[in-house]
Amino acid sequence: MTMTPIEKRYAPASSIAFVMQRAGCTEQDAIAELVAEEGDMFDALIHLNHDKKLKTMTDDPKLLPRADWQTQQRGTNDAEYEIYRANAESLGWTVKTYDEWLNS
Repeated sequence: MTMTPIEKRYAPASSIAFVMQRAGCTEQDAIAELVAEEGDMFDALIHLNHDKKLKTMTDDPKLLPRADWQTQQRGTNDAEYEIYRANAESLGWTVKTYDEWLNS
C-alpha cells in the first residue's frame, strides 16, 4: 500500500501495529485514526475503542417509550384555545385570534 506523506509522518509501521493490536481494527482504520490524531497512538486508541463500544451498545428497553405512547392531550384544539383565551384574559394579555394561536 502506498502511503501519502502525511500518513508516513503520522502513521509509522510500529504505531500502526500498536494500534491494530490493541484496538482490533484494520490497518486502514489505524492509519486514518493516527493521521486524525496527528500520530498520538493513545488518542487513536481511545477514539477507536470508544467507537467500538458505541457500536456494541444497545438501548435499555426500560428507557424507550412504549409503542402505544403519545403526548397527553386535554381535548380538542378548540378546548385548548378556550383554556388559553381564559388565562390570557385573566392575566390582561392581548388575546391572539384562534388562527394566530394555532400558528404560534
